[in-house]
Amino acid sequence: ADPRAFGIDVIDGTKIIRTVIPHGEVTERGSITQKADESVSYELTITAYPAESTGVHSVRYYNELSGLGA
Repeated sequence: ADPRAFGIDVIDGTKIIRTVIPHGEVTERGSITQKADESVSYELTITAYPAESTGVHSVRYYNELSGLGA
């Protein structure tokens, strides 16, 4: 077991979604896809465990991108 915290950012147009998993671990690994005209893609499964203090598995934050030419 290798539990750790994870932060995952997704940008969709002018919106950014950040998911924070305070206590989780990678439980499956898949392939890594690299193409010249696309972002690198990592296939994996993160299992999120409830935080001892709050019982929360993950938290999502939403924001708008501004001033970045999006």
